Amino acid sequence: MRARQWIYRPGTVRDHVEQAIHDLRSSRGYCLGTNQDEKIQGLKIYSETLEPIAIEAEKELTRLADQLDL
Repeated sequence: MRARQWIYRPGTVRDHVEQAIHDLRSSRGYCLGTNQDEKIQGLKIYSETLEPIAIEAEKELTRLADQLDL
């Protein structure tokens, strides 16, 4: 089976960070459920657990993009 990949519209690094965080929030069930590894397929990641992580990841990725002037 081929690996899945996410395709992003042309845009800035900030646009891509924003889209990645959106995908993380909205598509995690699909991503986990369609993973080739059965152990991963059975994982549940709840919104209340994910949200603070997503917020922090978005802040850090944006900070890094700014630092690298991307």
